[in-house]
Amino acid sequence: MVMTNAPGLTEIDDQAAYAAAVQTAVSAAAAYYGEGDSPLDDDAFDRLVRGIAAYEQAHPEHVLPDSPTGKVAGGAVIGAPLIDKLVAAGLTMTEPGATAPGPATSAEEPSADLPLAGLSVVVTGAMSGPLADLSRNEMNELVERAGGKASSSVSARTSFLVAGDKAGSKRAKAEKLGVEIKTPEEFAALVADHLL
Repeated sequence: MVMTNAPGLTEIDDQAAYAAAVQTAVSAAAAYYGEGDSPLDDDAFDRLVRGIAAYEQAHPEHVLPDSPTGKVAGGAVIGAPLIDKLVAAGLTMTEPGATAPGPATSAEEPSADLPLAGLSVVVTGAMSGPLADLSRNEMNELVERAGGKASSSVSARTSFLVAGDKAGSKRAKAEKLGVEIKTPEEFAALVADHLL
């Protein structure tokens, strides 16, 4: 049985509920990163993953290889060997329709004339306005084209958060840390010259 109303985590009390929770988390993450919109808001997803992690800690023999915690039998991170094999076979890791990164400029410093030069940006929630059709990967590429560093989590080093609908726990953390929060429309205006 899965209980989704627990304050800090989703309680999972048997192996079948654990398997269902892993599948829900994997599907929600795929929707979030593929389409930029998840059936779960950030807070619900975080509670679900904390519940999965708690169940895995109590029952390490039940850990599934596709668990969003990335642990298999003692904590080894999965995925890297498979990615290495796919790259060796010629697979490129560029999203279809996405633009490949341009040639590197001097060192690793972004050009100072770019609007996000030297800034760390986190994007969360469903985008709206001119950004409504962009996937999460396309949003991260936009941040980088405009000179910024795309990050997946909010910290004290985050320059600002772009918060769309259903921003959830990332928005709450940004508010707690005093990180600036921009709407999708404000962000689109800031990076307008870099929208494709």
